Amino acid sequence: MKKISLLSTLLFLTVLSPALADIPQNEINKKFELGLELKRAEKFAEAAKIFSSIVEQDPKNTDALQQLATLQSWLGLYDKAISTWKQAITLHPNNIEYHVGLARVLSWKGEIKEAKTEYMKAFIIKQDDLDTLIGLGDLETRQGNISEAKKWYLKALTLHPDDLNLKKKLASAQPNPLWRIDAGFSYDGYKNSNSRTAEKNSFTQIGRGLSPKGLKSSLWLRHEWQHHFQFTDNTIYAGASLWPIKPLAIQFETGFTATPNFQPTQQFNTMLDFPIHKFVTPTIGIKYLAYRDGNVNLYTPGVHVQPIPWLGFLYRHSISKNITGPNTEGWQAQLDLQIEEKGSSYLGYSQGNEALPPLSTAFNEIIFAGVIFQLSKDWAVRIDYSYENRPNFFIRSSIGTGLTFKF
Repeated sequence: MKKISLLSTLLFLTVLSPALADIPQNEINKKFELGLELKRAEKFAEAAKIFSSIVEQDPKNTDALQQLATLQSWLGLYDKAISTWKQAITLHPNNIEYHVGLARVLSWKGEIKEAKTEYMKAFIIKQDDLDTLIGLGDLETRQGNISEAKKWYLKALTLHPDDLNLKKKLASAQPNPLWRIDAGFSYDGYKNSNSRTAEKNSFTQIGRGLSPKGLKSSLWLRHEWQHHFQFTDNTIYAGASLWPIKPLAIQFETGFTATPNFQPTQQFNTMLDFPIHKFVTPTIGIKYLAYRDGNVNLYTPGVHVQPIPWLGFLYRHSISKNITGPNTEGWQAQLDLQIEEKGSSYLGYSQGNEALPPLSTAFNEIIFAGVIFQLSKDWAVRIDYSYENRPNFFIRSSIGTGLTFKF
């Protein structure tokens, strides 16, 4: 009887063991579906947690690794995404999607050489993969290697002749314009002021992009004609911008007015941006204004946040060390909206105390907005408006327009 009982138990466990083994897999499948639902609902952080828990439970689940790496890259967690893609590639080294996914993240992070290496690995595995060929073309376009970019796009078009997106990329693969001319005019109207009437301003600027030894930079020269307080000032500006290392962008500008009536004799403006994250860029500005009666130093720390490609937010706080009297402070908030490739717009508000000569120290608040229309690849036009309320002094309404030409 004992032998029969033992045999029955073994048979029961043998039948039951596959069902027991399926329980964890069923849990993983349910988690996977939940992760996909959260991903479709654009709840990327929550979806990433689900797929991360699957990977912890089953480290060799390459489907979960692929989803996790994709979500990490969308969240701007590039280093984590790179590590996850490499983990998937270790398990399946000949999977093209994994190499392409890793290449994209490396490209977004700015590691162009490493991205090209991954794309080439995918190309060696399969030479007619559309994503690989387009990725290589995009990389070359980004570096300004237009002839190489066209080679990859044409190879892809031979294999996929009806791909409209590919045809568009090939048509737009043109050298980026190096020169740029900007010109604009503005009109200021005043209310509640006994000393200021209608005033006009205009500017003309020419600039050129440079890339010595791969260093992205630009130079420009600008003339401003300003009519205020029934006087006219002519100021010449010279500026430069460069990106010496990945987490630092520098912009510097100096201005000189030969016979100033209200403008400073000299001015220096430096702006530093620190793009430490895909979505967040701390920034600080330092401005020095030299007047006949003394100097003004202005400091403007701030932060730019761009949670999604078409929407950005900028906040700045200003501290001004004035010629006379106490320091003054203010702040500015601005919302930026990108309208695909057709243009952009902005809306902002600022307020605070100001003590720039020749005006007396006073509180002011400004509402400002503008729209930039991209007429073509080379031409753009803009319209700007601002409303300034300086209690007990004046109300100013300003409207301006500008034109940009690249060649």
